[in-house]
Formats: sequence, structure tokens, C-alpha cells
Amino acid sequence: MTRSFLLARLLAIQSTIDRGPSGIWVRRAGALKSWLTSVLILGALSICVTPYLAGQAWNGLSAAASPAVLSPEGVAVGDFDGSGHLGFATCDANGYVYVFLGNGDGTFTPAATTASPYCSNLVAGDFNGDGKLDLAVNDYNNYTITILLGNGNGTFTQAASVALGTNNNPTALAVGDFNNDGKLDLAVGVTVGSPSDLVKVFLGNGDGTFRAGPVITLGAYWPYGIAVGDFTGSGNQDLAVAAYAGASVIVFLGNGNGTFGAGVSYTTGGSPWGIVTGDFNNDGKLDLAISNQGSNSVNILLGNGNGTFTAAASPATGKGPRGITAADFNGNGNLDLAVVNETSSTITILLGNGNGTFAAASQTPAIGSTAMAIGTGDWNGDGFPDLVVANYSSNNMTVLLNQGPFPTTTTLAASPNPVTYGGSLTLTATIAHHGLGDPSLGGTVTFYSDGTSIGSAAVSSNVASLSTTALTAGTHTLTAQYSGTTSYNASTSSSVSVTVNQALLTATANDVSKVYGTANPALTASYSGFMNGDTSAVLSGSPSLSTTATASSPTGSYTITAAAGTLSAANYSLVFVNGTLTITKATSNLSITSTINPSIYGQSVTFTLKVAGCGSGVTPTGTVTFTEGGTTLLGATTLSASGTATYTTSALPAGANTLTLNYSGDTNYF
Repeated sequence: MTRSFLLARLLAIQSTIDRGPSGIWVRRAGALKSWLTSVLILGALSICVTPYLAGQAWNGLSAAASPAVLSPEGVAVGDFDGSGHLGFATCDANGYVYVFLGNGDGTFTPAATTASPYCSNLVAGDFNGDGKLDLAVNDYNNYTITILLGNGNGTFTQAASVALGTNNNPTALAVGDFNNDGKLDLAVGVTVGSPSDLVKVFLGNGDGTFRAGPVITLGAYWPYGIAVGDFTGSGNQDLAVAAYAGASVIVFLGNGNGTFGAGVSYTTGGSPWGIVTGDFNNDGKLDLAISNQGSNSVNILLGNGNGTFTAAASPATGKGPRGITAADFNGNGNLDLAVVNETSSTITILLGNGNGTFAAASQTPAIGSTAMAIGTGDWNGDGFPDLVVANYSSNNMTVLLNQGPFPTTTTLAASPNPVTYGGSLTLTATIAHHGLGDPSLGGTVTFYSDGTSIGSAAVSSNVASLSTTALTAGTHTLTAQYSGTTSYNASTSSSVSVTVNQALLTATANDVSKVYGTANPALTASYSGFMNGDTSAVLSGSPSLSTTATASSPTGSYTITAAAGTLSAANYSLVFVNGTLTITKATSNLSITSTINPSIYGQSVTFTLKVAGCGSGVTPTGTVTFTEGGTTLLGATTLSASGTATYTTSALPAGANTLTLNYSGDTNYF
């Protein structure tokens, strides 16, 4: 059987007595917070199990409301008006039952009192199956159990009483389903003086009435406390009876049909009174804790899972311990104990170590005089167990609120995901706590990427947000850590994986030009798309830039091809854009030479007209003309392969002649 299944089926009963039992209340344990819905079945919570979250030291409990009640003796916890908030009921020896309806904020509204015969003890449960909590109240003087059926508004209507028999004084009271018919039954501890004290079982009919069931003979042991639980994992409910006069606990294993096997006794301290069940060593098996009024101690009996128990720790209490209850008060995942001490009018808080041992808390909450009974419930909706104590001599109830720090749960969301490098990533941490509590927790959240802090933000309305562009390309593990406050524990979120894609970086080959016949210029690139203030300093290597043009390539446009080469950048995906190399025409070199200069008028002179290229260019082609003072001497003449043409004349006039060579140009030359 797993632990969660065990807890879901567990019944734990705490009882105390003053001239009879006082302060019995019955609780069914369940998964975390499920007891808030189970109270309609049995009346209250068996054990408050809160999630373990490491944080500050527990702040203890402090007194809040102190409702006045004349000589209160018992406590039963439950949602008596269907509001969803836990309240409590108590009774006094003058014949009244008082109900205080929870407001959900740690305060209470008293309901109308209900007349009842002499009462020192009461338990809650839905005895007629109408979804409303009822009460079973002991009548010590009239040897009966009075059934009060709930009206759903905190008031009750008296139904038929359960007769115990002459001189059968009820000293303990417990609720359970002992015959597995889905209807609540009663187990009543009875003192008769002689020849033997008893536990009488009354089987519920499901309509608020009960029929007599088996009678368990104890001996002259004064049964002052009864606990109910499945001690064997069989699915049947068993009984553990605190025998006040016998200094022992007697365990009776249920057969599942309302009958029980022979009792097995375990030695306790002196005058055992209160008894409660719980898994005190976290092994998934029910254990027992018994308050010993005569020896000022608590006995811990660790369950072996087969209905037997092994004695363990025996922590000390204050003087005259009576009522006892189990809950995880400090939120560390281990069950603790709270014990009211009648004689010293104190509460002893025993913090569980999770192995069946306990350490006394340093804090001892103030309560009233002659504490008789204790109950556990979440009065203010913060998810942590609180207490209520019935103070007989000071005529009041002490309500104690758990001061935490209370557990929190941090969840982290990242958007957008994935994100591109340099883009804004928004991290949102939501801090949840259990119940009503503050509208805003306060504190700060620190955000981490791969274990390194990337910034902090204050919590407002339970949310903290941070926007960042700092994450590098790749996959990152993000977490958010809530700092906690005086009242709330720190917590760390589960990790969120975020992908940061590379940003696009464009490498563009720069356009260049050159004159035909000259060497190619240096090829370079420029970059665009840097993010986060990056520059070319983040680049390593260099791109490949190439062209098919050579020094002798003719004029025209040539592609400069850009490629990765050895260029890389961790946060960028590279895109390459080609450039253009433009080759422009070169200027040709023109020259004129003559065979005679100067010459005599009428003398024949031959002129050589030459057009030369430059650099590594080829010989110019095309035509030339030759003029003198605007007069054409030689019309368009095609240059030879060597770039020359000749003109011979004897008709030049005497004097200085200005001769002009004109070149038509070609593809590569002006």
C-alpha cells in the first residue's frame, strides 16, 4: 500500500475527558487540502499535510480570537454551514452545544446554541447522509449518546438518542465505518466500574439512527481515548483504546463486518488519555501517539503494518497532558503533535523529525486555564493547520493561528519561445501560496539562465517579470527563485527550456570598379544586422570574396561572389550578398611621328599615327582621322594590328602646321 492511499483512508481520533470524555473530534486524512471537502463526511481533518518547502524557521502559533463559552470541554471541527470554511463546536456541563462558524479569515461567527443533556465530549459526522454535518454528543448523566442532526446553517435538531445502559458512563467517542457499508458508525468507550469497562459499537443505519453492535470487553481500564485507523492495510477499520487505569493502549483489529478481534495491549506512561494516529516515521504505516496525563509524556508506537506496534520515542510534555492532535505545523513534510496540558494550562508542540522522534518547539503558545481539548483546522485559509483549545476554567476557547512561514510554489513562463538572439524574452514568475492569505506576497524573484543570475524583479500581485535580450544563441535552462518573506517560504520554479535562435547577419560584398587593363582592386565586405550593440569584433575569420574578372578582362560588370570562407559568429546565422566589379574604359595614348620635321615646302613627309593601350590591355582597335587646322588630311582609317596608321603628303603649306590625331575608341578604350 502506498502512503498516499493509506492517508486517503485513514481515520484518526483524538479524545480527552473530564468526568467523561471531552474534546473528541474525528478526522479523515486525504491528499493535501482534500480534508476541506471531507469534513462533510466526518467533521474535520485528521492530519494537515502541507508540502515541504525549505525556508525560514517556523514562526509558531499565536492567539487570535477567544470566544467566550462557559466551561467548555470538547471540540469538534467541521464546516457546519456549508460555507467552505472550517469552524468548530464545543459543549459544556450545563447542557449546551456551541457552534462557531468560520469566516475563512481566522474569525468566527457564533451560531445559536443547541440544548443538549450533560456534555463533555462530541464528534462530528454526516450520520443521515444529507451532506450536512451532524454531531454525536455524550450524556454522562443519562448514559446515552445524543444525536444532533445538522440543519446546514450551524443549528441542529435533536434526534433519537443512543442508549448505553444503566451506569454505562460514556468516556470516549469515535466515528468510523466499521462494517464497510458506507454509513458512519460509533465506537463508545464506557466505564461501568465492575466487572469490566467496555467499548460499545453502534452501527449506523444511514438516517441518523443507530443499532447496537458488538461489545468489546476491556477490563477495569477506563477507556478515555479511542483512535480509529487501518493498522493492517486490509481496508478494514481498527480501534486503538487508551486505557487510563491500565497504563496501556489496547489494539483491536477490525473484521470489516462491525466485529473486532481480540485486543493486544501495549504499555504506555501513566494515565494515558488522548490518542491520535498518523504516519510519524514516513514509512506508509499508521502509528499511534498517546498523551499520558500521569507521567507528563507522549508515547509513540510505530506501526509495523500488520496491526502490531513497536515502542519508540517518549517525548516530555507539560503537566497533565490531555488532548492531542497531529498535523504538519511547520510545513516540513513530517507530522508534528500538539498536546494541551490541563494542569499547566499550556500547549506542547512536538515537531516531528520524520523518523518517529520529536523535538519540542521553542514556542509555547499562550492559552486559557485548564485546557481540556484541542482541535485542528485551517481557520484562515492559508493552507497551514491552526488550533483551537477549550479552556474549562477561563470559560473561553483559544484560537491559535499558524504564523508560518507558509509554503509557496513558483511557476515560470517564458515568451516568446523560441526567441531570436537580440529579441526581447519576457520571463514571468507567478508565486502561489495555499489559501487566501495576502493579495501580494512581497519579496523578489531572481531569474537564472543555466545557473547564472540574469536579473531580479520585485513581486507585485504575486507576479514578477523580467525582459531580457542577453541570452546567447542556443538552448538555455531557465529557473526563477522566489526570495520568500517573513511569512512566506522561498521557492524555486521547475526549469523551463528556452531556445534562442541565431539572428541573421548579412555580409555584403562591396561594389568596386577599375580601369580596363589594371589589376583587380582589393575585395571587401560590409555587415548589417548586428544586435545587442555587437560590432564586427564578434566575427572570426573572413568571408570568401571572388570574381572571374582579371586585369585583362574587357570592360563590363563582373559578379563578386560572397561566401562563408572562414567567417563565423556564434550568435548569428550568416547570409551573403554578392557585389559587382565594374571595369571601365581606359584612356588610350595617342602619338604622331613624322619622317621629316621640319620639312621644305613641297617635300614629301610621312606621318605615323599610333594609338597605344595602357597597363595589360590589348592593342586598341578602331579608326583614326588626321586633320590640319580643321581640314581633314586623312579620313577614317582602320588601325593596323599594331595600332598604327600612316599618312604621306607633300602638300602642307609653308609655315607651322598644327596636326591633330583623332581616335574613334573601341570597347576598351576612349
